[in-house]
Amino acid sequence: MLPPRYGIFWSKGYQTTCPIESVVVTKVKGVLKTAYSNKELAVPNPELYIRVWDASDISIPSQGEESGGFFILTNLVITANQTRATCPESTKVDGATCKSDKDCTAGKSLSLGNGFMTGRCVPTESLPKIKTCQVEAWCPVDEDKRPFNGERALLEGTKDFTVLVKNSIEFPAFGPYYKRRNIMDGATPEYLQNCLYNSQTDPYCPTFRLGDIVAGAKESYTNVAKTGAVFAIRIDWLCDFDFGKSISTCRPRYTFARLDNPQAYVAPGFNFLSTTYHEENRRTLTRSYGLKFVIDVDGQGRKFDPVKLILAIGASMGLFSLV
Repeated sequence: MLPPRYGIFWSKGYQTTCPIESVVVTKVKGVLKTAYSNKELAVPNPELYIRVWDASDISIPSQGEESGGFFILTNLVITANQTRATCPESTKVDGATCKSDKDCTAGKSLSLGNGFMTGRCVPTESLPKIKTCQVEAWCPVDEDKRPFNGERALLEGTKDFTVLVKNSIEFPAFGPYYKRRNIMDGATPEYLQNCLYNSQTDPYCPTFRLGDIVAGAKESYTNVAKTGAVFAIRIDWLCDFDFGKSISTCRPRYTFARLDNPQAYVAPGFNFLSTTYHEENRRTLTRSYGLKFVIDVDGQGRKFDPVKLILAIGASMGLFSLV
């Protein structure tokens, strides 16, 4: 059964239907500057967080989807200059805290730990009164200490970044001329550079402000930027080609929704780890929080079919005969 969004298409039994074939390409644009004091940031190596960020820093294609999805960095934790050594395990790892060496089994690794225990119980660097098991690992280990003590996102300004969504579709069963893009006929480069999607004033502009997408899903960018979230950009193509209507009359409809659970208590949001190697025994570890956008394209074309009409009439006549 077709979903409710297909509306009156249900009842037109004299038409033949064709699902769409689709491909999506996205391009993110924007620039952002972070200029805060070391005290405000309250993180190790604060100088690494103070810089100009452009789209190549913020948008991470490797975290996108084959369907054209993309990831936007909104917050991060940088653990700089890690080397292979021994150091205290993170206090955030369950089972890492200890009182004596007896609590640390040499050669054992915890399920969520960063390395293998050496058998020693040592004070942590940030909280000397707390001891954790020493591990052989990439040191110092990730402590997930976010800027501003996690109270706000470092890159909340990405809400003003934009994404151009280029969606090409076709209805293959209807022939080679039933193809089009979500960029309307007659659109100029100047228009694409300056337009912004608005459901009321410009519903067919394919350029979206990220803050508007999140707001369209009824969420606060300030909140979701802290720990990340997953959103869907849904594009519906419901096209009726009766009465000689051409493919140019087929228009997309955009809606937005949050896909992950905003009330999740365990492992909320969306984040991942990545590394940059500087040499054989030195690297920078980055924990990236952000917004993952999935592009969901759906649709159906319908067109008059004389065979379907005859079958519909025949079925109706049979029904009347039965009555």
